[in-house]
Amino acid sequence: MYDSLYEPFIDDVDVVVHADHPTLNRRVAEMLAAGERIDVLSTHGKYTPSQAAWLRPLDALLDASTIATLAPRAVDLCRPRGALLCAPRNIDVRTLWWRTDRMDAAPDTWASLGTSAAVFGFTGRESGLFGLFFELVVGSGGSLFDAEGRPTMTGPEADAAVALLCDLAARAPVELPDWHYDDVDAALLDGRIDCAAAWPGGFGPIRASSVYGVLAPAPYFAGPSTRVSYSGVHAWAIRRRAATSTARSSSSRAFARSRCTSARPQPVASRRAPTCSPHSNPWTPPMPPGSRSPATRLITR
Repeated sequence: MYDSLYEPFIDDVDVVVHADHPTLNRRVAEMLAAGERIDVLSTHGKYTPSQAAWLRPLDALLDASTIATLAPRAVDLCRPRGALLCAPRNIDVRTLWWRTDRMDAAPDTWASLGTSAAVFGFTGRESGLFGLFFELVVGSGGSLFDAEGRPTMTGPEADAAVALLCDLAARAPVELPDWHYDDVDAALLDGRIDCAAAWPGGFGPIRASSVYGVLAPAPYFAGPSTRVSYSGVHAWAIRRRAATSTARSSSSRAFARSRCTSARPQPVASRRAPTCSPHSNPWTPPMPPGSRSPATRLITR
């Protein structure tokens, strides 16, 4: 989905893993446990806490001026327990896309979606399914965790969320429980569903598809209490062990700094995907002089 982000520097690094995020996380965990070399990895604010033991804090590595140009909330999401463990590269917020030739209008609320006949596609497992459950519960005024971080995933809001998920899944293709994000996008473009939420990285294929003329964006559904979109921030991180080599550490630092610089924001044209959503950093500058190093090993989504 985000392959176009890597095109400007693909020749400067050795990409050792390239996979969807659930697969990427599993492979990273295996490599870290086995002591295999990773210099730089593409991660996400929601995954960083579980990787914290292996990630090098970046506050002393990245110039304060570089961090100051980034969206403050995105930076906060990269600071579990205070330390900057990754550098944000783009903000992910979902947008609803719907078929104008099949639906009279885009439903504005989860309730109106539920009472309609529209076939809504969604991620049927892992983090995507959790995110949808989060949207439904919080949009109804509930909470998944208390102030101490303990699970509170019970109650009427959770019951209503499960009921709606079961109803929506019953209308959708039988393959839905196996879908990840890219599968949802493919189902929308193949005409197997009527509407779906897409990440910014899904826009390139949408724009290039044969059904683009009958697809329209709309605000994501609102719950009884508020409108919630499962969102976060993709980011670059440096493994602690990368610092054992001075040259490798310098190369990793230069890579991360150059990837999150926003000195000259401008849109990046790409058939595959737009690189960024608002408040992220579309400009991808060249690698700093002397930073090119075939020894830099990259793990990326």
